[in-house]
Amino acid sequence: MSELIQADLRAAGVITSPEKCIWNPVQRLDWLDITIDLHQFQLEASTKRITLALNLIDSLLRTNCPSARDRMRIAGKLISMASVLGCIVQLKMRRLYEAINAVFPNINRQAVDAFASHCGGEVNWLCPPVSLIVQTIRHLSKCKAKGTLIVPEWPSQLYLALLRPNGLWAAFVKDVWQAAAANPALCPVTAQVQDLLRASKADRTETSYLAIITRFVAWRDSMLCSDSALDGPTAVAPFLAQEHARMSGKIEVA
Repeated sequence: MSELIQADLRAAGVITSPEKCIWNPVQRLDWLDITIDLHQFQLEASTKRITLALNLIDSLLRTNCPSARDRMRIAGKLISMASVLGCIVQLKMRRLYEAINAVFPNINRQAVDAFASHCGGEVNWLCPPVSLIVQTIRHLSKCKAKGTLIVPEWPSQLYLALLRPNGLWAAFVKDVWQAAAANPALCPVTAQVQDLLRASKADRTETSYLAIITRFVAWRDSMLCSDSALDGPTAVAPFLAQEHARMSGKIEVA
């Protein structure tokens, strides 16, 4: 099974690290300084992680006025062990975040946790990552707050269903400015997008993609000679099935 997985990863252009990969089944292993013990059904923090956390705590206790960075370092270190220490860590960290905000109110940010702060009574300027847009919209609604929200026009994303249900802008949306329509220069042409995507991939990845695409085109062309209906999305599934059968046997180098 592990050989099949390794073969699939190589075919997909994924480069694995021999030092970090364990291909044979084990009941105990270390992952990100967390020891996973399937025999005892428990998680343990590694000695290295515990020692580092204790050293950070000791440093804070011996400092009269620890910096915001030092406080956030220990908060992050403890949060990273939540899987071992339990949800009590997240509950306790809220108090630490509040302490950080109280002592360091002006270090180029409104709050460590924006969703724990009330944002009503002022006009907010918001540009959250895509994964937090829905939470941002709901937090604004909960606080009855106003703000300028910057989001990409991504039709398949859930946040657009909140902003534009049934194809019409929601009642709480007072104004819309589409940057691309107002300034076409912000939208790169197709050739530029292709160049950017190509440049973002490693040479080995691009070579692997090109190899499998070349095989698919050759396979599709040969199949069209016997079955003209086999085209478009309907051709992908049988090709992948054939590739799986091929990879299950001897690995061929394209």
